[in-house]
Amino acid sequence: MIEIFGPEDFKEIPWKNGKGTTLELAISEGDTVQSFDWRISIAQVEEDGPFSDFTGYQRTLVVLEGNGIILEHAIGHSQKLSGDLPFADFDGSWQTHGKLIDGPITDFNIVTKSHRYQARLHTYKTPSKVDILQERFCFAYSHRTTLTLRQGIGEDEYSLPAGHLLKIEDPSAGEWSLSGECFILIYLSGL
Repeated sequence: MIEIFGPEDFKEIPWKNGKGTTLELAISEGDTVQSFDWRISIAQVEEDGPFSDFTGYQRTLVVLEGNGIILEHAIGHSQKLSGDLPFADFDGSWQTHGKLIDGPITDFNIVTKSHRYQARLHTYKTPSKVDILQERFCFAYSHRTTLTLRQGIGEDEYSLPAGHLLKIEDPSAGEWSLSGECFILIYLSGL
């Protein structure tokens, strides 16, 4: 099953820590921001500060725009995200402080319930053609350009405009391919 979500489908949701808002692109069916299996969102980070507590969840953060951020985790570990579409995975229970690198950023977030789903993320900065793997869910976010989704050879073709999210549920291996540049591909597999 294929779904495409656009700006008219996205919802603005307050951060759990009350320091800002996130644009929720998609969330597991029937779930809410208080309790969910997975959620995909975009946020503007305007200042340094603590990240919301997501105990019981795994987080993946990608910098879409801006000079980057340093994630300082209280466990004594830090992650510097700078350059083109850098990303980091970390435990949602970690006390994490974000320190901006020379100005605000826009980030893309995947949050998954630790005992239910595992997220695998890939970023494609240059023109690429990717065969979609067989997983429970596959998502693609087209950041700056239109992507092309093809089914088989000479079969159906779909366009995914910039700023839209594609969701494929239970794709068959080798059946779908995605072409374009500057995009994020996420696979969610059940545990």
